[in-house]
Amino acid sequence: MIKEKLNWVDNLKAIGIFAVILGHISSPFSAFIYSWHMPLFFILAGFFINLVFYFGIPTLDMANKNYENAFLNIIYAISIIFVLILILKKLDLKSELLTIWGGNTMLLFIIHPYTNNISHIIVEKLHFGDWYLKFFISLVFLQGVLFIKQRFENRGIFRYV
Repeated sequence: MIKEKLNWVDNLKAIGIFAVILGHISSPFSAFIYSWHMPLFFILAGFFINLVFYFGIPTLDMANKNYENAFLNIIYAISIIFVLILILKKLDLKSELLTIWGGNTMLLFIIHPYTNNISHIIVEKLHFGDWYLKFFISLVFLQGVLFIKQRFENRGIFRYV
């Protein structure tokens, strides 16, 4: 069976990575991003999970946290993700850049905290710029990591990510 590549999934993963980076550099969008970026990855992971039914249902530790209205928070996150999915399926973007970023989410998740810290140090030392400069510098460093990964595909540490 030939498996077809779903471009909209890679595009959503790339948007998720951009959202994680924006959220972690204390941008003005952080509160908005925190409301949906992790549910996005959980929902995307759920698309490709092999369902196995069993009798024991695990309890969620999240149920112990105190939310104002947990149900509305979940509906809000799912509706944002649903709209993103509809838009990306309708646009059917075939961007090589988005495909590369979306196809390397594990590596980007591992590396992005370091690039965020480096970009923060650079902006603080230069004494100008704000979250947008941190975001741009972080994206440049991450693109450099992806370039190196493509150059050394299946060699060294890149064999595992």
